[in-house]
Amino acid sequence: MAFEKIGSLDDLWEGDMEMRPMGKVPVLLVYPEGGEIHAFQGICPHQQVPLWEGAFEDGVLTCKAHEWTFDGNTGVGINPGGC
Repeated sequence: MAFEKIGSLDDLWEGDMEMRPMGKVPVLLVYPEGGEIHAFQGICPHQQVPLWEGAFEDGVLTCKAHEWTFDGNTGVGINPGGC
C-alpha cells in the first residue's frame, strides 16, 4: 500500500482534530498536546457515527452519539476498553 498525502503538518494545530477524505474513506487527523499527529479511521466502530463531529480534549476523542472514548495517541478504546 502506498502512502497518500492528505495534508501538511502546518494544517493542524496542537490539540485539534480534523477530517480529511482519502478517496471515499474519511480519515480523522488528531494532534494531542505534547504528542504527534495521528491518523485514524474517521468513523466510530459502534454505530458508524462520524468521529469528527465529536470532541477532542486532553488527548481523548469522544464520539458524539454514545460518548465512546478513544486515546488520541494510540486509537485504543478507553470506554469501552479494547474497542
